[in-house]
Amino acid sequence: MSQGVHSGCFNFFAVGTSHVEFLPVGPAWSRLAAMEREADAGEIVVSSETAALLSIRCAGDAKGAGLLLQREPVGETTTWAVTDPPSVPPELLARCLSPAIRAHVLVGGGTPEHRPVTIAFIRFEGTDTLIERHGPEAAADALHRLMSAVESATDEQGVSFLASDVDADGGKLILTAGAPKGTGADEDRMLLALRKIVSTELPIPIRIGVHRGAVFAGDIGPKYRRTYTVMGDAVNLTARVMAKAEPGQIYATADVLDRSNTLFETTKLEPFAVKGKAEPIQAWSVGRAQGSRTRQVSLERLPLTGRNAELGVIRKAFASARSGAGRLIEIVGDAGVGKTRLLETLRDSAVGFTKQHAICEAYTSSVPYVVWRELLREMLGFGRDTPDATIVERVRDEVATRVPELGPWLPLLGAVFDVEIAPTPEVELLAETNRRMKLHETVARFLQAMVPDRLLIEIENVRYMDEASAELLSYLTGELTSRSWLFAVARRPTRTGFVAPATPTVVRIELKPLAAQDAVRLVQLATEQNPIPAHVVEVVAKRSGGNPQFLRDLLRTAIESGGIADLPDSAEAAAMAQIDALAPEDRAVVRRAAVFGLTFHPRMLSWLSDEGDGPLPGAAALAALQELFDEEPDGYLRFRHSLLRDAAYEGLPYKLRRQLHGAVAARLEEEMDFPEEVAGILSLHYLEAGEYRSAWRYATAAARRAEGVYAYVEAAGLYKRALDAGRQLEDVDGKELSIVHQALGDSWYLAGEFRKASEAYTAARGLVASDPLADAGLLLKLSHVEQKLGDCENALRWAEQGRAILKGLDGLEAARQAARSGAWYAIVLQREGRTTEALGWAERTVAEAEAVDDAEALADAYYVMGWGYGALGKEKGLTFMQRSLEAYQRSGNMVRQAGVLSSLGVVCQWAGRWDEALSYYEQGRKEASKIGSRVVAATASINIAEILTDRGEWAEAEAILLETLPLWKASQYRLYLGACLLVLGRVSLRLGRLEEALGRLEDAKSNFLQVGAEQEVPPVEARIAECHVAMGNVDAALTLARGMLSRASESNGVARVVPLLGRVQAHALLLQGDPWGARDALEASLAAARQRQDLFELTLTSLSLIELDRLEGVEPPLEMVTESRSLLSSLKVRAVPSVPLPAR
Repeated sequence: MSQGVHSGCFNFFAVGTSHVEFLPVGPAWSRLAAMEREADAGEIVVSSETAALLSIRCAGDAKGAGLLLQREPVGETTTWAVTDPPSVPPELLARCLSPAIRAHVLVGGGTPEHRPVTIAFIRFEGTDTLIERHGPEAAADALHRLMSAVESATDEQGVSFLASDVDADGGKLILTAGAPKGTGADEDRMLLALRKIVSTELPIPIRIGVHRGAVFAGDIGPKYRRTYTVMGDAVNLTARVMAKAEPGQIYATADVLDRSNTLFETTKLEPFAVKGKAEPIQAWSVGRAQGSRTRQVSLERLPLTGRNAELGVIRKAFASARSGAGRLIEIVGDAGVGKTRLLETLRDSAVGFTKQHAICEAYTSSVPYVVWRELLREMLGFGRDTPDATIVERVRDEVATRVPELGPWLPLLGAVFDVEIAPTPEVELLAETNRRMKLHETVARFLQAMVPDRLLIEIENVRYMDEASAELLSYLTGELTSRSWLFAVARRPTRTGFVAPATPTVVRIELKPLAAQDAVRLVQLATEQNPIPAHVVEVVAKRSGGNPQFLRDLLRTAIESGGIADLPDSAEAAAMAQIDALAPEDRAVVRRAAVFGLTFHPRMLSWLSDEGDGPLPGAAALAALQELFDEEPDGYLRFRHSLLRDAAYEGLPYKLRRQLHGAVAARLEEEMDFPEEVAGILSLHYLEAGEYRSAWRYATAAARRAEGVYAYVEAAGLYKRALDAGRQLEDVDGKELSIVHQALGDSWYLAGEFRKASEAYTAARGLVASDPLADAGLLLKLSHVEQKLGDCENALRWAEQGRAILKGLDGLEAARQAARSGAWYAIVLQREGRTTEALGWAERTVAEAEAVDDAEALADAYYVMGWGYGALGKEKGLTFMQRSLEAYQRSGNMVRQAGVLSSLGVVCQWAGRWDEALSYYEQGRKEASKIGSRVVAATASINIAEILTDRGEWAEAEAILLETLPLWKASQYRLYLGACLLVLGRVSLRLGRLEEALGRLEDAKSNFLQVGAEQEVPPVEARIAECHVAMGNVDAALTLARGMLSRASESNGVARVVPLLGRVQAHALLLQGDPWGARDALEASLAAARQRQDLFELTLTSLSLIELDRLEGVEPPLEMVTESRSLLSSLKVRAVPSVPLPAR
C-alpha cells in the first residue's frame, strides 16, 4: 500500500439528475493525486503544505514534488470512536445511490461473487483550469451536465453507474454492465451507452476505456462505510486502456467487441504496452453503431421443427433395430441446439422397446463404470441407497436363472454394479490385461439375458463419460449387428468422453442451428396460446441464431418484459441473467447447490447450513425454483441445464467455495460406512477445499480402486489429482511423488495413452536422481513407450541408457533388471526387422538371465531366438520357442504363454508343418480365452485363417476373419487389424473379388504404417503386386515386384517374400509374352523357396513351372510333378490359384 497526503482547501460538487454523485474535483485534489503517484509501496508522501503543519522531525527526504513522512507526530495516537450515523430520510438516502446500486441494496444486497463483467472508465479533465478561470460555479454546471449525460445513457441501457474516483485535473467515473446484475446483453448495452455519452456535446473533454473480464464483485467495508464494488485484473486493465485513449475516443478490447451483437465502426490501434502485462494489448477505437449480427449460442420442450432429415435418419435406425440389426445414434451439436429434444422424440417413438436413460456428469467422469452402474441398477429396480448385499443377491439370482454360464464371471459384473463379489477361480486365472475385455463380454451377455427383445438406451452429455463406461459402450456397439438394441448418445463437438467409432452400426447426426424460417415457425408454434407481436417474433427468431434453447430463453424474456429491449445475446449471458433475477436468498441456495454438481438431494443442503451467512432453506425453498431443476424419481434434483449449474458455481467466491467443498466432503465421509467407496468424489471435494492431506489419501485410494476394475484413464486422472494435492504437503517427499508419477505413467500406458505415459515417467525420473536402480527401471518403461509409439530408435536409446546405469550397480535386483532390459532390447531389434542383431542380444541375455534365475527375461530371450531362427527357416526356431513356453510357465506369465503357443504355430507353419501349427493355434486360442485375452485368441484365429486360405478353404477362412474384424476395429489394434485385412485381401483375391482385394490390402498397408510396422509391409505389397497381375495391370505389378526384389538383401521383410515376388514377376512376364523371362524368374523363385525351406511357396512355384512347360509343349520333369503332388497332399491343400496365361 502507498499513500499521498495534502492539506488545503478542497472542492466537492454534488451533481447529477437520477442520483446525486459527490465529485471531489479541483486543484487541491490534483495536488493530492500527485503525492499519491510519487509514493512507492510502503511509503507515505506528503505535500509541502502538509509538511509545514507537522513537526520538523516528521518530514524526511524529498520524493518528487513532496516529502516522505518518516514518523508519526508525537502524542498524536488518539483512537477515534465510531459514532452512529445521522438520521437521514430514506428518500434522500436513496438519491445518493445510482439506480443499479439502489436496487441492489433494496433487495438485501447479497454475498460476494465471481462473475464476468464489462467495465468502463470515463476520465474527464480540464477542471482545474475551469475552476481557476471561471470559478466553482462554472465547474459545478459543467460537471452536472456531464453527470446528467452519463446517467441518462446508463439508465437508458441498464448499465450500472458504480462509482467516481479522484484524479489529477479531473476525475474518473466507473461503469459496469453485468454487475450487480447481468442483462444478457452486457457488451451491447455498455457500448451503446458509451457511444451516446461521447456523442453528446459536453462542456469538458472525456476519454473512455472499456474491457470485459472476470471480477470479484460484492459489498465490502465495515458496517459504517459499505460500498458495492468490483475488483480484479480486468478492472486494472480497463483503467490502463482508458489512459491510452485520445480525448473524445472510446478504446475497447476484443473481449467486448466480439461479444457484442451490435456492430460498430472500429479502427484497429497499434498494440501498446501496459503495466502488469507481459504482452502488448490490442484495442480498437469504437465509432458509430452500424447494425447487428446473429450469434449462435445455447433447450427445453418446444415443438420439434425443422428436423425432418434427422427424423428420417432416426426412423431408419429404428427399422434396422426392429429387424435385429442394432444401431447407435450419435447426436452431436453445440449447447442448446436440440440434442435432448431429439432424444425425447426418439424415446416417444420407441414403442415396444425397453427404455433406459442416463446422464453423464463432470463430477463423476473419473468414477469407473458409473454410467453403466446407473443403467443396470435402474434396469433391476435398484435405488441409489439399495444395500450392496441386496444387489449382490439379486444379481446372483438373475444370473442363475437367466444365464447360468456367467456364474464364474459374477465378480466382473460386480465391478460394474459397484458391489464386491468374492473372486472365482476363473476370474483369478484371468490375466490383468485381459480382464476388461472379459468384463465387456460378460456385461453384453448379461444385458442380452435381461432384455432379450428390443432395448433403447439413451445417454446424454457423453463428453463427460468415464473412460471405462466409454470402452464398454464401444464394445457393445460392436455387438449391435445381431441385437435388437438401439443406443442413442448426445454430446457436444469435443473429443472427450465417448466418441462413437466409425463403424457401419453407428449413425451420426450433426445438429446444426435451425434455418431462419424454421426458427420463425418455432416461435409461432411456441406462442400459439400467448401470441406476441410479429416484429417480436422476427427479432426473437433472428437473435436466437437457430438455437432452440436460447430461443426459449429469449421468448420467456420477451413475454415477461413485453418487448425486445431486454433480450440477452448469448446462452451463457441468459443463464447469468436468470440467476441474477432471483432473490438474494434464492440465489444463495442455487449457487451453493452447484457445489454438489448437476445432481443433489434437498436434504444435502443442510450440510452447508453452517457456512456463510446463515442456514439454508431445504426443499420448500426449492419449490419456488422449479424452473431451474428437474426432479428425479428418487427425490434428487438435477439442474435443468448444465450452463445454469456452471454459471451458479463460477459465481461463488473462492473462499466460500473452499468452505462448501470442505463441508460436503466432511459430511460424505461421516455418512458413509466405508468412505473409500466414494474416494474419488471425496478427493475432488477435499482438493477444492484445500485439505490436501485428505485429498492425497483419497485420490490414491480411488486410483488403485479404478485400476482394480481396469479403468486406467480414470486411474490416471485420480493419480494426477493426488499429485496436485501431494505437492502441497511438505512431508510427502520426492520418492513418494515419484511412485505416484510412475503409477500415473503405468495407467496411461495401459490405457494406450503412450505420450502421456512418457510425460509421467519423465517427471518420475526427475524425482529419483539419487536412486539409479529406480531410474534404470523408468528408462526401461520409457523404452516400452517409444516402441509403442513406433519409434524403435528412441526405444533402443532409452534401453541402452538403462543398461549403462545398471552396469555400475551391484545386487540381485540390478542384475535381474539388466537381464530384462537386454531381453527387451532384443525384442525391439526383432520388431525392427534386425533379426541377426536381435539374435545376438538374445543369446547374451540367456546367459544373464540364467545367472540370476530370472525366468521372465529368459523366456523373452528364447522367444526372440525362436522367432528369429524360425523366420530364417532354421529348424532350431521351434526348439527355442518351446523353451520360451517352458520359461513363461515357470514365471507364471499366462498371457505370454498363450502368445507363445500361437508363435509355436507360426514357426511350425513356416516349416510347413501345418497340422502341428493348427494344433498350437487352437491351444493358444483356448488358453487365451481362459484368461480373457480376446486379442491373443483372435490373433490365433487370424493364423488359422491364413492356413485355411493357403489350403484353398477360402469361405471358411473369410468367416473366421470377419468374426475377428470388429474386435480389431473397435479396439484400434492397428497392427492386428492390418494382419486381418491382409489375409482378408488374400481371400478376396482367391475368390476373384479383385477391387475388394486391392482395397483390403491397401487398408492393411496403411494400418501397418500408422504403427511403424514397416517390416510387415513387404508381404502386403507383394500381394498388391499379385493383385495387379490378376487385374491385368502388368506394368504396375512388374514395377512393384522388381523394386522390392532389388531391396531383398537390405530388408529381412522383403527377403521373406522373395519366392512370392519372383513368381509374381514371372506371371506378369508371361502375360507380356515373355516365357523365357518368366522361366528365369520362376527358377529364381524356386531356389529362394528351397533356401528358406518354404514348402508352400516351393509348391506354388513348381506348379507354375509345370504349367509353363505344358504351355510350351514340354513334358514337365517327373520329379517336380511328384514332389508338388506330395507337398499338396502333406499340406492338405484343396485348391490353388490358377496360373495366369497369355491370351492365344
